[in-house]
Amino acid sequence: MAVKGTQVMAPFLPEELRTKVKERLRDARFVAREMRATTRKGQDDQSPERSDRAAGPAGLVTAIADFSDSALSALESVAIGLLSSDPKAHFGSASAYPLGRYFDTQNATSQALFARDCYFAAKQILLAKGVANPRLSEELFGEAHRLAARTEQPAPAGRSKGADDASLDDIALQAAAMAHAILRARPVESPRYIDDAANGRMLDTGIYVAAALALATAVASYSADVTADDDIYAGVCAAVDARYVLFSKALASQDRPGDLARVFADLIPHLP
Repeated sequence: MAVKGTQVMAPFLPEELRTKVKERLRDARFVAREMRATTRKGQDDQSPERSDRAAGPAGLVTAIADFSDSALSALESVAIGLLSSDPKAHFGSASAYPLGRYFDTQNATSQALFARDCYFAAKQILLAKGVANPRLSEELFGEAHRLAARTEQPAPAGRSKGADDASLDDIALQAAAMAHAILRARPVESPRYIDDAANGRMLDTGIYVAAALALATAVASYSADVTADDDIYAGVCAAVDARYVLFSKALASQDRPGDLARVFADLIPHLP
């Protein structure tokens, strides 16, 4: 009965408080996973005769970290079920939505949707890039929404059919403002870089995530064929991989969103 009562009360809690609860659980889980990874690395560096993972203080630390990770993951799932306004949005494949979902109306709901959607999509992007324990902040994605909403770029009125260049330019410019806002808010706290060993380079994680999220949102705004059920992030991330240098240079020019908008405008009609 107590759980049922919580389910009734939770949706009436302020969105900011709900997000903080989820954030603190995620922070604790991140620390547990980092502790486990560090301990196991230390065990791997030892000589073979001392490599029994279950023995000694290191084995105890690993066991505690394993338990903490499992317990905190379970608690986060419960928290999402009780506190999230849309628990289903936290599971499955990440969805890409048009810009109008977040910027046509400026209110707490649109900000919460933006933070939740971006957090989940960014996490999926980093896991796909081989990052085992990414640290992201849903709160700072909310800050990115506030920054993007303060820009003077006009938000597209709706989903474009791709019929005219003006609509494409508007979407590209708004997506560029979104990417700059995400990069400024820095919601990706760890890792700082992604090891792109296949191409012999290190990718700035903040730039990569900002570009991928904004490009996916722009594609969903431009193409009438894209729905929330379509998993377009694989194609979007492939495009960011191919044009990473251009994205990096364009995002470095904070005062010239037009530079990034031109890169977006070149790619949007060809995706997903």
